[in-house]
Amino acid sequence: MIHNVFFDDKLNTALSELGYVKIRLLPEPHIKRLKNLYAEIHSSTKAPFTTFMRQDYTYRKKVDEGIKEIFRPAIENLFRYHIPFWGNFFTKPPGEPEMPLHADWRYVNEETDISLNIWAPLSDTDQQNSTLGLVPGSHRVVNQIRGINITDTYRKYAREIADRFVQYVPLKAGEAIVYDHRLLHLSSANASASPRIAATLIMVPNHQKVKIFIAKNEGDKTFYEFVIDSIEEMLRFESSSFFETHTPIHTISDFIFQPIRPEDLSLSDIQKPFV
Repeated sequence: MIHNVFFDDKLNTALSELGYVKIRLLPEPHIKRLKNLYAEIHSSTKAPFTTFMRQDYTYRKKVDEGIKEIFRPAIENLFRYHIPFWGNFFTKPPGEPEMPLHADWRYVNEETDISLNIWAPLSDTDQQNSTLGLVPGSHRVVNQIRGINITDTYRKYAREIADRFVQYVPLKAGEAIVYDHRLLHLSSANASASPRIAATLIMVPNHQKVKIFIAKNEGDKTFYEFVIDSIEEMLRFESSSFFETHTPIHTISDFIFQPIRPEDLSLSDIQKPFV
C-alpha cells in the first residue's frame, strides 16, 4: 500500500518500497540552532542516550518544543497530513557500541496508516561515527505489536538479519532519514572522538489518535493498549506509575509472537538504491 504521506509522489513510492527516504531537510542556520539548543539544555547536565530516558518534564518539554519549532518550516512543505508529535535528542558518545537491530514503537493502527520518524544528525555521519543502518523493505514483514517491555519478534534472528541485510546510510548535516516505524534499523558504534548527536521528530497522521502498547514486565504475553491524548502525557510519562493513572482501552492476552526470520526478507525487497 502506498500512503500519501508526502506532497511529492516520488517520495511516497520510495517510502512504500524501501520503508524510508533520504532527503535534504534543514538548512545550515537551522542546524546551528539545533546545536545551540542542545548546548544550552546540556550546559549543566550530561545528555542521556535519548531525551525520554530522563524523567524530567521541564527537560523533555524544552527539547520537544525546541525541535518542533526548528523543524516546522521544513515539515510544513514536506508532509501532506502527518503532524509532529514528539521531539527528542539522541546522543551517542565516543566508544558507545552498536544499537542492536530493532523497530520503533507502534503509535497508530498500522492496518490503515503509518507513523514515521525523522532522524536528522547535527553533523556528518558515517559508519565510523554512528549512522543509521537500515533493512530496506523490512517494514513489509514487521507488522506485530511493538512497545514498552514487549519482546521483539525479530530479536531471535537479529544478528543474522543485521549481518545479511543492513545497509548503512551516510548523511551530511542537514540531511535526514524519514522512516516508517516498522522498519528494522540500528545505529553503528561510535568509533570517533566526538559524540554523535541527532534530533528526531515523530510524525503521526492528523486523523488518528496516538496509541502506545505496554506490557507490565518484559516477556509477558499480556499487552495493554492506551490512547495518548496529548503530547503532555508523553512528556510526563513514567512507566512505574502509568498503570495507576491511565486505563487501557484494550487488553491483548496470551499473545504468541512468530519470530521474523532472515528468509522472510526477500532479496527483491532489499536490493533497492538509496533515494
